[in-house]
Amino acid sequence: MGNCKYKYLITKNKNGFMFGLYPNNSNRQYMIVSEEYNTKEEVVEALKLFKCFVEKNINNMSVVNITQKDNRYTFAFEDKENNKIYSHFRWYDTKVNCNKGVTRIFENYDAEIK
Repeated sequence: MGNCKYKYLITKNKNGFMFGLYPNNSNRQYMIVSEEYNTKEEVVEALKLFKCFVEKNINNMSVVNITQKDNRYTFAFEDKENNKIYSHFRWYDTKVNCNKGVTRIFENYDAEIK
């Protein structure tokens, strides 16, 4: 953990605030990106909750729901009641690559917020 390969950025667009997990060498190519929140305080709290959820469920694939559509894959983190904690917006061409994306989040969930 904490290998500094990724960072979280909080950004503002015309509709609100979002957090994303990005490689340290890019501010454009996100690994994950959140939904939009109305205030910076809300997005900071959502990011803290996300990091806490992943930490408590580290490498627990039972909290990951992988979805297939048109031979592409994406995933969501879900609690025990199947409530989505986080949905991934990126689609992968293979299930193997989708699983690699989940693994990168588990490996880098504790990245710094910059």
